[in-house]
Amino acid sequence: MSENIDPNEITLFAGLSGVDYAGNPVELSNGIRVSSTYAHLFSPRLVAFDKPESSGDPHPGPWEAAKGGQGYDIHVEVEVPESIKVGPFDHLNSVWWFAALLRLKGNTSVQVPAVSSRPFNEIPGLNERPSIWPIEESDTRVAYNPAENPEITSEDLEWIETHWKHAAELAAVEDFRTALEALDGSMRIADPNLALVMLWGGLERIFPPQRAGGFRRSAYLAAYLRPPGQKRLELQKEIKDLYGTRSHAAHGGRPDDYVPTARAHEILRKVLVKVVEEGEIPSRDRLEENLFVARDSQR
Repeated sequence: MSENIDPNEITLFAGLSGVDYAGNPVELSNGIRVSSTYAHLFSPRLVAFDKPESSGDPHPGPWEAAKGGQGYDIHVEVEVPESIKVGPFDHLNSVWWFAALLRLKGNTSVQVPAVSSRPFNEIPGLNERPSIWPIEESDTRVAYNPAENPEITSEDLEWIETHWKHAAELAAVEDFRTALEALDGSMRIADPNLALVMLWGGLERIFPPQRAGGFRRSAYLAAYLRPPGQKRLELQKEIKDLYGTRSHAAHGGRPDDYVPTARAHEILRKVLVKVVEEGEIPSRDRLEENLFVARDSQR
């Protein structure tokens, strides 16, 4: 029999797909441990034709397999101690948070299809079946700007280690959390119009709309991400054009491809990375200072 346990009360073992990890097992200071593993999660569709005898009982046979379903190769295991609870999230959703930070750092192809109550490499030798919970299973997954050979690096883990505290504090800030959820959620939307509108909504949680419209918003964004110079100007023009594409999409237009959406995803990702590294959402005074006051180091 499977263990009847609450995933929020135990150490969890998250299986990551869409990414590799070639390093030695490493433990972060908060107790999270990352190591390589292998498992394949089958997601078949089965059809039963008779009702169970009572609620909670399995359906009696015969069962027939239906076409469809997905499978996931799991190459990385993340051990998350039961003490880990981030911001407003329970323990199970704190596993999602760790994966979201990996995606924020740039590994956009990372998924957590399943979380286990036992290490994956120990499961074949167990006398009792473990509990395995599905987490991020979706028929739609658009990995914007994926790496050619996605791999968790020591730099990725050092970044999470360095900024874990700031990120956890920001998880309790609604604007940041909503923007990060928009970044993540956009990858589960097949329609690039809807994804683009969602991403821009995430940007507006960090840079609220101003009466001046798209120009000032794009200027604030460009000044936040780049020092004064030609590259800032180029980014401002690009963001202003993206805002026009977003407005067109919001009113029923259809972009020809995912390019504008992928670019908006990358801009929001860079904004949120900087927010995490600085530990705060920029104030309006800070944005205006970036725009109008040249720092000595940037002159």
